[in-house]
Amino acid sequence: HWRLNPALLSDPEFVKYLEDQWELFLSTNDLPGVSASTLWEAAKKKSNLAKQLVLERDITNLDREFKKSSSISVLKKLDAVRSALDQLLSQKAKTAMFYAKH
Repeated sequence: HWRLNPALLSDPEFVKYLEDQWELFLSTNDLPGVSASTLWEAAKKKSNLAKQLVLERDITNLDREFKKSSSISVLKKLDAVRSALDQLLSQKAKTAMFYAKH
């Protein structure tokens, strides 16, 4: 099951970005003949892809920073972000396998 990281909601910049993106998504895709469930599934897919791209960018940046500094704290952050990406991709694979069977 997909869940939004609640810590992100404490970041006003992220909340504003999320609101803007949601409004843009609805204005673009909420058309006659498109069911609410289809709209919701498409929004989840878009959100997951955005989250994946952010995590991949963070990994690249943290990896570069760790190579320069060899800092243990940077390594811990890098491991946490890698773990988050692994969880996201694992869930994506499980979902794909479920829909392939049904």
